[in-house]
Parts: sequence; C-alpha cells; structure tokens
Amino acid sequence: MKNLTLILLTALISGLTLWGCGKKGQSETVTPQKNTELRVDVEKPVTGELTEVLSYSGSLSGEEETVLRAKVSETVVSIPVTIGQQVKKGDVLIRFDLATASVQFEQARSSFELAQKTYERNANLLAAGAISQQALDQTKTQLDVAKANFDNVKNMVQVESPIDGTVTAVSVNEGDFVTAGASLVTVSKISSLKTSVSLTSTDLPKVKTGTEVQVSLADNPEVKTSGRITEIARSADPATRTFEAKIRLNSTQNFSSGLYVNVNILHKTTEPALILPVSALGAKLGKPSVFIMKPDSSVYSVNIKTGYRTTEKVTVLSGIKPDDLVVTTGTLLLKDGDKVSPAVKN
Repeated sequence: MKNLTLILLTALISGLTLWGCGKKGQSETVTPQKNTELRVDVEKPVTGELTEVLSYSGSLSGEEETVLRAKVSETVVSIPVTIGQQVKKGDVLIRFDLATASVQFEQARSSFELAQKTYERNANLLAAGAISQQALDQTKTQLDVAKANFDNVKNMVQVESPIDGTVTAVSVNEGDFVTAGASLVTVSKISSLKTSVSLTSTDLPKVKTGTEVQVSLADNPEVKTSGRITEIARSADPATRTFEAKIRLNSTQNFSSGLYVNVNILHKTTEPALILPVSALGAKLGKPSVFIMKPDSSVYSVNIKTGYRTTEKVTVLSGIKPDDLVVTTGTLLLKDGDKVSPAVKN
C-alpha cells in the first residue's frame, strides 16, 4: 500500500511538471499582429484628351516605282545592273537571247533596215521628180510599221528603264529561263518613299487627307519617321471591303524601298475628359469601377463610365471628380472599407 502511494505521488509530480513545461512554452509563443494596410499608389485624375492610335502595316516603295516584267518566255543572257545602282531612262537592265525563233529579232531588224533604205531612196527619187508624193508616203507608212515592230521586239529582248531612278530589286539571275509576265527588275525614285494601308470602314471616318502618321520599321521599331496621308480611295476594294490610304514619308533616312513598316495613324478624341491609368480599373456589379481613398485612408468603390482607352490610359466620362484620390495599384486586393498606406503621385 505504501509502494502504491509512492507510485501515485511520483506520477502526479511528473504530470504537474509536464503541464508546467507546456504552459511555459505556450506563454512564450508570440502571434504577430497582422498589418491590414495595403501599400498602394493613388493619384488624382488629369483633364485632357487621349490620342487614339489606328495601327496598320505596309511596305515601302519609291514615290515613283516601276516593276519591269518579261514580255517573252526566254533565257536571260545578261544583267548589266545591280541592286542600288543609279540608272537613267533608256538604260538596259536585262538582255534576253536574241537568237531564238520565238523572238525573231533579226528578222524584225532586217525588215526595219530595208524599209528605212527604201524610204531614203524614194525620198531622193521624189526630189528628182521620178516618183510621186503618194509613192513616198506609202514607203513612209511601211517604214513606220517596220520600226514599230522592231521596237516592240527589241523591248522584248532588251529591257530598258522607263524612268531615272535606283535599282531596288533584281528578281532573276543570268542563265534563268523566265516566262512571260515574270518580275525582272524594280526601279524606284527613292528620293521620297511611300506606303499604303487598307482602312476599315470603322476607321475611315476618323482619317482624312493630310492626317499625320508615325512610321517605324517592323524589324526595328526604334527606327521611326513621320508622314502624312496624301490620298484616300473613295470606294472600297471589292475583295477586302477596305479603303486604300496612300502615305508619303517625310524622311527617308534609315528607310528603303521594300522594307515592311508599322503605320500608326493619330486620331484625337473630340471630348476632353478625366484621364486615369488603366491599372486603376476594376469591376463592380459587372460595370467599370475604381477605388477612391477617403481622408482617413480607407477606400470605397464607385462605378464609372469610361470612354476611349489606350494600352496605358483611359478616359472617364462620369463617376469621379477631379479632386478624388483614385487608387491605381493593388485594386484586386481591396474591398470597401479597407485602409491603405498611400503613395500619392499627384
């Protein structure tokens, strides 16, 4: 009985010791106080107009440009020009094989030379009174026909530049057999460059001749220049239902014919309005909303009516006042009545 009493006493002391240790450990556990104030940016809306940007793409060409195409299916014998070379009107750009039967170059040349000699001989005979004026007129007609035929054949086998300009593209190589209609050489006047875009019916009313545009290289948007719309089609393309707008660049520096460009057409909104960053926008009951900060740093949400927006800014037509402090960051983490730690931007 004595031993049993000792065992029970020992167990009681051990239990009290363990309880005391547990109590001590619990009293030393510190629960950190939760900070409910979210740090956010707030700013007042500014009054102004946003510039609407209509974005399109196009490719550059010379202000005057011509693409020369093959008029005969033959083999290219020589290409006496290279890309970037300056040429004059009448310079030979491509030569085809003259000896082929399909061209009949020699036959046309012989007929022209014969007609020319006949006319010269008859002109001398008329001067001597040996033939009539009518006979000379007939040989003149024959000469004109022979010359036109020879010029046509010569233009088929000897492609000449129709303008003064720069060779901006050569689409064939020596020895290539090309078919009639194939592109051969492009000659451009690159002292000025142009492009064109296809306006949608929605954008058409916003654009007019003289509208300013911004042009940048598609491969390097940092390379930029400005330009203006010089002409707008009055009727839509039947296939695309769009309206072609022609654009002339103000500068050709760092740009050249054949490059792809991005074209931004600038169109200002007509009504001044309060402007906020897009990051301020939220939704309340399915409608656009923003959080406004009270003097005690608590926030509440209000529905707003928005107008035109860009990727960064949005116009607010109603729902806020110019002096309101609007939360522009962290809005997804807020609810009405929350207190915030604001960083005021304006």
